Amino acid sequence: LKWGGGSNGSMNEEKIAENIRKFYQKQLDHYTKLAGKLDKELETAKKYPDVNAEADLIKSNLHLIKGKGAYELTHYDENGINTVRYDYNSDENPSVYADKLYQRAAKLKRAVPLLEERIEQTEQLAESAEEQLYFVERADIHELKELSDLMKRDKPSKNQKKTETGFSEYQKDGASIYIGRNSSGNHRLVFQFAQPSDMWMHAQNIPSAHC
Repeated sequence: LKWGGGSNGSMNEEKIAENIRKFYQKQLDHYTKLAGKLDKELETAKKYPDVNAEADLIKSNLHLIKGKGAYELTHYDENGINTVRYDYNSDENPSVYADKLYQRAAKLKRAVPLLEERIEQTEQLAESAEEQLYFVERADIHELKELSDLMKRDKPSKNQKKTETGFSEYQKDGASIYIGRNSSGNHRLVFQFAQPSDMWMHAQNIPSAHC
């Protein structure tokens, strides 16, 4: 089906499809890069036990640490007592420095579940953009035009009827369930309507409606 008719119509179709592809490719690249950055932050955050252990080591040997330098310190753990080499490189009082390490370890520990949740959300958004790229290659011009018009609006009009949202609403056990009816509905549902705390589902490894 041609929108506009003739050669100009074909050019319009190609331009619309290319603009949509660029949008979703940009989304995919952005969220993929962000997920990689968050993965590195999570890797660092998960090292909080090491930071806490360093603080314990300093606190247990305050009488031995007199300033910057290399020390043989007593280390206590579940395997017993042993001696370890430790390089103290801070200009701060060892007790103060150890307290700061405890604070850092606590902060890193709190960050772990938050980062894991954000990574999951980011990966879902990347996957959604990837699926939309798949849909664009198979959509007819009417679907592409509808999606293009939707993407030009930041959010639905206040006067827009619920039937025009592009997704269906159901109620189950006190929960509201929304399911995209087409690529436009999927776009609106994921990128405009859904909240970060919502649960997001779709069929695995195949293009599907977003729920």
